[in-house]
Amino acid sequence: MFWYPFNIADYKASTAHLSNEEDLAFRRLIDMYYDTELPIPLDSVWLARRIRVSVSSIESVLNDMFERQEDGYHHKRCDAEILKYQGFAESGKRGAAIRWGKGGDGGAIGTPSNPNANHNNNHNNKKQHTPIPAGFEIFWAAYPKRKSKGDAEKAFSKINPDDRLLSVILAAIDQAKTQEDWQKEKGKYIPYPASWLNAKGWQDEKTFVSVVKKVAI
Repeated sequence: MFWYPFNIADYKASTAHLSNEEDLAFRRLIDMYYDTELPIPLDSVWLARRIRVSVSSIESVLNDMFERQEDGYHHKRCDAEILKYQGFAESGKRGAAIRWGKGGDGGAIGTPSNPNANHNNNHNNKKQHTPIPAGFEIFWAAYPKRKSKGDAEKAFSKINPDDRLLSVILAAIDQAKTQEDWQKEKGKYIPYPASWLNAKGWQDEKTFVSVVKKVAI
C-alpha cells in the first residue's frame, strides 16, 4: 500500500500508555505492515535492526498491540484496511481490463473472428471512450459523498493521477473529513466529488499544510 488512513485521535487513544521508544516502534511496525501488506515477522532481532528500535521495545509493543500467529504478528485494523485496499485495487484492475477489452485470462472478450467485422460500427462511433484510471475506485471509496459517479469518473480521468498524486488526494480527503465545513449538518456542505476534483480541492489552504506533513510530495 502506498497510502493508508490515519486517525490522529484514535492513534493517541490507543498509544497513550506507550513510552516514546515504544510509540516509535509501533508506528514503524505499522508502516512496515502496510508497506508489505503482510503480518510482522516473528524475528524480533531482525525487526530491531530493520526499524532501528531496541528489541525490548519491539517485543513489548508486539505482545501488547499485536496478535501472534504462525505466519507472524497480526493487527486486526491493519488486516481489515489491507483487505479493503486489495479489494479496491483488484476491482480497479478488473474494471480496467474490461474497459480495455481483456478478460481474466489476458485474451480479448468477444473478439470477432473477422477483425474487420466491426470496422464500420467503430468508424461511425463519434465518441471515444477513455479508460478510467484504476485508482478511481480507491478515490470513490474514500470520498464521503458518493454522488454523480459518472461525473466523478470524468473529472478523475482528466486528472489521471499517478500513485504519488493519488496518495496526496486521499490524504487531503482524510484531512477534510475532520473540518467543520464537511462535518456540519451531516455532511450537507461536502462538495460533489466531481466538483471537488475539478476545483483541485486537495490544494485548498485548509488541507494542504496538513497533507504535506503526511505525504512526501
